[in-house]
Amino acid sequence: MADTKVDSKARLKQAESTLAAARKAVSQQSAKLAKARAQVKSMREKAAQAGTKAAQAALVRARENVRKETAALEQAREKARQAMADRKLAKLMATRDQVVDKANARVEKVRKTMETRRSKDLAAAVGKFEQRWIKRRTAADQRKLKASEVKAERRIKAAEKKIQEGLRVLGKKGVVTEKMAQVAKAAATGSARKTKPAAKGAGSPARGAKSKAAKPASARRRTTAKRAPRKTAAAAPTQSE
Repeated sequence: MADTKVDSKARLKQAESTLAAARKAVSQQSAKLAKARAQVKSMREKAAQAGTKAAQAALVRARENVRKETAALEQAREKARQAMADRKLAKLMATRDQVVDKANARVEKVRKTMETRRSKDLAAAVGKFEQRWIKRRTAADQRKLKASEVKAERRIKAAEKKIQEGLRVLGKKGVVTEKMAQVAKAAATGSARKTKPAAKGAGSPARGAKSKAAKPASARRRTTAKRAPRKTAAAAPTQSE
């Protein structure tokens, strides 16, 4: 593009110089033609006054010179018209190069602006995407965590239920001691502290187990021994009858 620009400027300068020379030649040739026409007028007057063959021959030569100078002037004018056309084309080409330079400059400016904005817009887009992603991921993680807590609560409740069932079975057999009931209660309380959803009713089964199976085996045996004579006394009259 730089070479074309230089060539167009040089061509325009050369075209302007050629046009100036052509116009000068037209001016000079116009002066020669005017002089030749004046010579013809003078020769015509002399030939009319003298009436000689020499005067007539001089008039013919003067007229021939006018025709010659007229043809030369027409050639000079044609060269001037061609020089004007060349200069017009050179000016159009130089203007085209200026338009190209300005257009390329605008394109380069837009490109640099786009590169600058691309970095800023990319950073902003990444920031917004990161915020949305974190928000969605946090919500999904909370749902997963809640589901995991619910499952953990169910498992813990199932384990506590098995403990209470085991205590009831052992209580019926009269082998549950106070220490065993306390250990079961402590285990239920510890599980309630670890899992928040299970904190409402974690200790109630242990208290129920303690109320039902807190009595030692010796106390149960004493109660059974006290009740046995009543059954025997009630059966005695039947034997006497």
